[in-house]
Amino acid sequence: MAPTDPVSLNGDEPTLDTQSLFAIMFPNANMRQAEMLSSKRRFVHYTSAEAAVKIIRTKTVWLRNVRVMNDSSEVQHGLECLVDAWGGPCAAGIKSVLEALHPGGLDRFHAFFDGAVWALKHETYIICLSEHIPETEDRLGRLSMWRAYGRSGGVALVMNTAPFFGDSDALKAYTTPVAYFSKDEFAAEIERLSNSMVENISQLKKLNESHFHHLVFSAFRFALLSAKHPGFREEREWRVVHNPTLDKSEKVQIEIEIVNGIPQPVCKIRLENDSSVGLLGLELNELLDRVIIGPTAYPGPMFTAFCTLLREAGVSEPESRVFVSTIPVR
Repeated sequence: MAPTDPVSLNGDEPTLDTQSLFAIMFPNANMRQAEMLSSKRRFVHYTSAEAAVKIIRTKTVWLRNVRVMNDSSEVQHGLECLVDAWGGPCAAGIKSVLEALHPGGLDRFHAFFDGAVWALKHETYIICLSEHIPETEDRLGRLSMWRAYGRSGGVALVMNTAPFFGDSDALKAYTTPVAYFSKDEFAAEIERLSNSMVENISQLKKLNESHFHHLVFSAFRFALLSAKHPGFREEREWRVVHNPTLDKSEKVQIEIEIVNGIPQPVCKIRLENDSSVGLLGLELNELLDRVIIGPTAYPGPMFTAFCTLLREAGVSEPESRVFVSTIPVR
């Protein structure tokens, strides 16, 4: 669905390999991606039964604007963390590299970043995922997530990770891990980035100024969009992030929908492959590992309904992919 390394922006092609840039500029995400791949865990999207039916029936997922989601304050929280860190000693290395590589570059970067803040705050769309732990959650799901997202009949869509870590940039939608940092921990992460840039300045020197500024901006953008209070750590959240103002994609459609009575724009991504642009593994039959029906008073009808929906959507052997959580209903 989305590459996790947003380092090629606005048509600027990097002059050193993407993975090296990713390791330098996104040290935390690079580490988390490696952990995710080595553990062979999957992603899971906890949602209402109604929303799960729409996803399967339309073969489409929605990314919603952060201003109307239950985490609407988090962009502001991340921005405040970034502003605090930028004003402290932890960002000194970043500033020195910006100026050393391109004299006057620090001021130009300030102007570039300030000009994009409105779009970050108002035009960011996300869908929330969680790391799925097969050893304990394949048949039960996670109780805390059922309580948060499935009180009136929840469903967990467990998905294979390959499309989220693919190479295609056609969607301009990027997979990023949530960082459960306090302000001090956020500052420490900025210092980690700062040290990484200083240590690899000879590599970064190969980039032109425009691409370099986009790269630093991207590092800041995903740092602030991924910041979340440490109290939510157990969610093990990842996000797919799209911003049509900063990174427009012909593959993402914006339409007005009514959600919980509120008219709002949503970004829609079709779950379909397109080999011409490298989008693979998005078809439901490939993407969906299993469906877990949360604690409910109506397990039988819901099991039948989701098996039928999956079969109609072209998913093979649906009865072997649908599970009913045995967590008692309260």
